[in-house]
Amino acid sequence: MKDYHKLLHQSPVPTYILDEQTNSFIEVNKAACELYGYTPAEFRSLTALDLHLKEDHNKLRAERIMLGTFKVYYGNWTHKKKNGELIRVKIIADKIIYPDKGAWFVIIKPLKLEK
Repeated sequence: MKDYHKLLHQSPVPTYILDEQTNSFIEVNKAACELYGYTPAEFRSLTALDLHLKEDHNKLRAERIMLGTFKVYYGNWTHKKKNGELIRVKIIADKIIYPDKGAWFVIIKPLKLEK
């Protein structure tokens, strides 16, 4: 756990750890807070669905079911920041144990939003 904590908080790249079962945020780094506009405490009150557009929720749930068979996930999504601004992101997620439960270590790469 210390290795993930150190990697997460020293990374200049937006990164967070999600609970595999609930999709809630366990930990989030400063870069993610700056990108999305949420404080760490606000992030912990959210789930990953809260960052996604409502019209993407069913697709996200379907992909989440498939994730049970994968260790690594890549995908491009549109996310919504706290202020309502939309951003296009590439998600790179790796399944981990944190500290005694399944979780996803997620790296976010902002992309250009297509108009």
